[in-house]
Amino acid sequence: MQPKNKPQREHRRYAWTRIVRTAVSGSHVTFILVGYAHGQEASEYQVKAAYLYNFDKSAQWPPQILPDDTAPLVIGVFGGDQAFVDILKDMVGRKAFQHGG
Repeated sequence: MQPKNKPQREHRRYAWTRIVRTAVSGSHVTFILVGYAHGQEASEYQVKAAYLYNFDKSAQWPPQILPDDTAPLVIGVFGGDQAFVDILKDMVGRKAFQHGG
């Protein structure tokens, strides 16, 4: 003979299972999003390179300096920091870069 409250216990067990599953799924999503956001932080060099790139795009250069849009803008990096030069090359592949140092 089964107790009368067995359906209630089954319902409670099912409810707790759903709560636990939801909590675990939510925590996984949170950890994934936090990891993704953390991976997207820009380095100091990336911020500086983006600044130079946007400055060049928005600046109005005199015709004797840059006669047209295809003329290269040469940026020299003093100090031998190759990481910064690599980031600049990746961001602005159409521009000429010279590494000084």
